[in-house]
Amino acid sequence: MKHSPTMRYVLAKSPRILSLPKMPESFTLPELQAEFEALVGRVEDKRNFRKFLRVFGVVRRVRGVRKTGRRPARLYSYRSPVKQLVVL
Repeated sequence: MKHSPTMRYVLAKSPRILSLPKMPESFTLPELQAEFEALVGRVEDKRNFRKFLRVFGVVRRVRGVRKTGRRPARLYSYRSPVKQLVVL
């Protein structure tokens, strides 16, 4: 099986495979990041976490926003085939 350069890099860095955190039907990225950090046990930079989600196509944007402190947060949901993540 051929892997993209990004995937080869990830696999070369002694990966761990994690199940995705159980989330409601729609969630915000900060909510997902908080659950992910609790599973992994380390704090991730916001920009790098979002890049990680984009590269691996983990989430998709859905209609709607959730009221938060200052401005509304966009809602996301998991893409259906994704069940596990490779984490360094």
